[in-house]
Amino acid sequence: MEDLVKFIRENKNDIKVRAVIVYLVESGKMKVKEVAKELGIGERTIYEWKRRYREEGIEGLRDRRAEGNQGKRRKLSEEDEERLKELLKAKDRWTPKEVIELIRKEFGVEYSYIGAWKLMRRIGVKSVGRRSRG
Repeated sequence: MEDLVKFIRENKNDIKVRAVIVYLVESGKMKVKEVAKELGIGERTIYEWKRRYREEGIEGLRDRRAEGNQGKRRKLSEEDEERLKELLKAKDRWTPKEVIELIRKEFGVEYSYIGAWKLMRRIGVKSVGRRSRG
């Protein structure tokens, strides 16, 4: 069995290996924690594969690094980001929650708080900072 586990660890970026792991979890045959511990794959990684499978089907399990994509794909196109920059000029400072709501309304795209914060940093939008307690 050790040779199988070693093979899975070494080939975890193979779409077929990912598909089997997602199948085991999605079918209820194993829990994410069990698979992670047994195979030495991070729980967060398995949850990410599950999410991508649910959103994109089998294609979501492909190793994106092999296709030249580093990290996650952007949710907004470059043109949409430029349009968002223009919309954000309406105020000097924004909270990530405000930006999330604006993106949802204008583009129909969902962002997490951290995702919105990173987007704001990337496009140069100032956020409302935390106030110090004096």
